[in-house]
Amino acid sequence: MNPLKIINNIPFYLRRRFNKRYIVIESDDWGLSGANSKEGINYLCSQYGKDSLTRWTTDSFETSKDIELLFELLMKYKASFDTAPIITANYLTHNIDYSKKDHLSFVPLGQTLNDNKDIKMLCFEGIDNKIFCPQLHGYCHYDVIKLNNYFHTSDGKELFKRRFLTGMSTVEGHLHMFHSEFSNYNSIIKNNFELSIQEFQSIFQYKPISFIPPHFQLNNKMIKYLVKKGIISIQASNRLINSYNTKYNRLYFRKSQNIFWMPRNARLDPHPDYNYYSNYCIESIRNAFAAKVPAIIDFHRVNISGKFNSEYRDRSLQELEKVLKAVKRHWPDTLFISTPQLIKLCQITIK
Repeated sequence: MNPLKIINNIPFYLRRRFNKRYIVIESDDWGLSGANSKEGINYLCSQYGKDSLTRWTTDSFETSKDIELLFELLMKYKASFDTAPIITANYLTHNIDYSKKDHLSFVPLGQTLNDNKDIKMLCFEGIDNKIFCPQLHGYCHYDVIKLNNYFHTSDGKELFKRRFLTGMSTVEGHLHMFHSEFSNYNSIIKNNFELSIQEFQSIFQYKPISFIPPHFQLNNKMIKYLVKKGIISIQASNRLINSYNTKYNRLYFRKSQNIFWMPRNARLDPHPDYNYYSNYCIESIRNAFAAKVPAIIDFHRVNISGKFNSEYRDRSLQELEKVLKAVKRHWPDTLFISTPQLIKLCQITIK
């Protein structure tokens, strides 16, 4: 075997093994506003053509309808397993404030939820029903310095006017424009991270213990700071890269640098640009169980963001149901758990 391949697979070979079947569904970008108006989407279409737009162009803050349909599906399978299917929802805590035209400013998520009380109520109902578990994704998803510089350009002003300042970064060929919130390590990033934790705790009344950096980019110097702020685990460790575009190589489900490194070994992104449909996800679950590790599914919030793309949302939920049906049929003893529950399992010494 190629020595390089052996080295790259060390996190898998030396992974922690589990005696039961577990599934974790991790979903990023909750709370992110994305497109705030149809006008912004139409402007991008007129400038770059429909074929240049991506699924991120129609991504927007989750609606009550999106959440209702998702929760209805999860509750439908609650009685099929010992534990109900649960979404670990990774939240961004601040969004662009389009009421401030002279400078780039951000609105805290709590204010947005207070303005959308039906959405807030649904989220807390999901928490009470143990089908929804918020964790932390970050402050605003973007490099705020790059975003601020763009805000002052003529293109930025045009998109800001249409309430979609980040719209250009959803167009093919420009997806890396504002990557990434944690690719650097400085006082701005540390301050924003502190604000994000405070905002998260203010809303949900507990501190987050797991974290996934936007765009899967994390400056290595940030890790010690995460631990200092109470983060116990980093999600999607097998997809993470550092500031030098090098992958992290940490043992799965084990602690290194005082933090647990959790991979994502399954994916459900049912979009033609990605092709991670239910059959792919089901096979990944099968492989995870064969390796005696939890199946951790990457299922982005954009998949069910239906405000400007209800067809994509409905198709995604159909694909998710296919996965749940397959799990019920093939592995009825599966336990669905949240990321914090997985962390607790990893804290237990497995002999």
